[in-house]
Amino acid sequence: MKTLLFFGELPPNVNHGVSISNKRVLEDLKDGFKIISIEDESSFKSGVTKIINIFSPLLRLLKNNRKNIDVFYLNCPVSLLGLIKNMLFILIVKFKWKNVSVISHLHRGDVGVFLDSYTSKKIFDMYYNMLARMLVLSESVIKDLVSRGYNKEKLSILHNSVDENFLAYTNSSNDDDSFNGYYLSLSNYIQTKNLVTILEFFKSNLELSIQCYGSSDGDYCNVLKDKYPSRNIFINGPIYDSDKNNKIRSAKAMLISSKNEGMPLVILESLALGTPVICYDVGCIKEYLGHDYPGLVTELTDEAFFRKISWLNSLSFTDYLSLKTHSTQVFWKNFSPKAIRAETIRIFSK
Repeated sequence: MKTLLFFGELPPNVNHGVSISNKRVLEDLKDGFKIISIEDESSFKSGVTKIINIFSPLLRLLKNNRKNIDVFYLNCPVSLLGLIKNMLFILIVKFKWKNVSVISHLHRGDVGVFLDSYTSKKIFDMYYNMLARMLVLSESVIKDLVSRGYNKEKLSILHNSVDENFLAYTNSSNDDDSFNGYYLSLSNYIQTKNLVTILEFFKSNLELSIQCYGSSDGDYCNVLKDKYPSRNIFINGPIYDSDKNNKIRSAKAMLISSKNEGMPLVILESLALGTPVICYDVGCIKEYLGHDYPGLVTELTDEAFFRKISWLNSLSFTDYLSLKTHSTQVFWKNFSPKAIRAETIRIFSK
């Protein structure tokens, strides 16, 4: 059996779309590979603490005395520090295991913005040249990278899906009426997620409620709590497993107001459970939802996002149920875990 070495973030230490996707990919590959994981401990760290947490996994890598590693799998960052850190890991891996194949997974749909910087592109070029293959989220990302001179033969599309363990909770009883339910946000509390757009809407619409769940370094979350103390706004910590599943299924809609996404996993989790999604048309989202998905906000303004929430809230019960059905169909037609697992195995077996 071949051996795969993974470096990156994993639940339960880190819970976000990328870490959950990492877990799912490794689960899909466990029957065909011996999996060795080295977790990245620098998430939600800054300054000296972040640098210290980079050295810990480096030491574990250096101490790994396994005779052979066939595949080294890691995520592809879109930051200079992240790329340099990963290149250091790749250099060590290639020095220790000469015949290793390096596969890196790019989870962003807006990589072009990063590559518009001369320095960023030069570092990204160096990183790309160290890889055997790069995995991306959609055809549009491939087209963007090819237009910038990257070899199409090294690029493969691996669509996201959800963890089957997450879907295992779907059949549990739930009597909540989502038509009259709360709106939901599942996002880490960082400024780039643009949560203020959502919170501003509910600050002015007290008859509706929003429940927010996510991880935080503490500071920004407290800033939001102080700024939005309204009785209809609930800012909470992270939520997992069956609790997360039940919250999504009971919500009237999932709201995602970030403008720098690739393809948020929470969109697929919501669609799989029949919960409508409202989000901006950024990254690869349109390719996953479809160009005509009713909850897609094509104008990247707060006002357009507000109008879309108001539109959904005005739907009749019958029209709302039709939207729920359409949301479920989008997921199961294109992103079933079984189909994505087969594609994952095929790509890593090349």
